[in-house]
Amino acid sequence: MTYSAKVFFEKTSDPLWRYHSKHFEALDVRPGVDDLDEYGIDQAGAEKLTLVIDPKNVTITAAPGES
Repeated sequence: MTYSAKVFFEKTSDPLWRYHSKHFEALDVRPGVDDLDEYGIDQAGAEKLTLVIDPKNVTITAAPGES
């Protein structure tokens, strides 16, 4: 399965997590696609979005003091 979502962020005063997601809007759901890069660009173009978060470049780490 492949999906796309529009994520709305807001700036915070937290020095570690400068932005937090405020809400999500589902855009598309379909069977798995072969080329995620092309799919992402197509979805961004259809929605007139200027920023695409590529899952290959997202790293989740624990906050300091958490394991």
